[in-house]
Amino acid sequence: MRLNKKEGTILSITAATWGLFLIGSGLVMSAQVKPIIHTTYVLHMEERKIAQAQAKTNEIKLKDLEIENAMPLSVDVKDYLENATQLTDETIHSLRLDTSLVNINQAGTYQYVISYGKKKYIGTIVVKEKPMPKITLRDVEYKLGNVSFSNYAKDYILEVLTPEVYNTCSNPNFQQVDPLATGIYNYTITCNNTTYTGKITILPDDKINTTIEDEEDDEDDDFDFDFDE
Repeated sequence: MRLNKKEGTILSITAATWGLFLIGSGLVMSAQVKPIIHTTYVLHMEERKIAQAQAKTNEIKLKDLEIENAMPLSVDVKDYLENATQLTDETIHSLRLDTSLVNINQAGTYQYVISYGKKKYIGTIVVKEKPMPKITLRDVEYKLGNVSFSNYAKDYILEVLTPEVYNTCSNPNFQQVDPLATGIYNYTITCNNTTYTGKITILPDDKINTTIEDEEDDEDDDFDFDFDE
């Protein structure tokens, strides 16, 4: 069917109008879709950040600890965690503590283990010797012929110590002392691998000396008496 000039013009105008309408609709729809896509992307990014933050929050960090010799170990797993306040209760309740490798009675560096599912985290515990208190040995005097040593370190230490410290002390060592001769001698006591030195003085026994002098005087008197006769 052939269109006359007027009909062709009307058809062209109609087609152009519809084209403009469709283009406009497309632009409007595109403008509406972009915010939706952007919003969805932002939401996904926020969810990822939250997930990463949550993962970091549940990351288990252990403490490196120091204790003194014979100090009991805590059985509360939270005492071994650097970030206990950041972990969920569910995570903390799932942790298992193992301190079986730590010898609290022997100074040294040991490892402890905290298990979380199949993961194992290793921390360090340093057991240190307790600082020793000041120890001073007595300077003791004995009379010759009346020397009686004690085998108890406590009897020769000036300070009052705890039973734990006394238990680390050896018996007094009197090997350098000659109880049958006057003089000044050294004796030693070792406490917790530290050796301390004191002095023992053996003094002359005045009674013994006096008795000897009296006997000598008596002998002189007897001699003089016999001579006069």
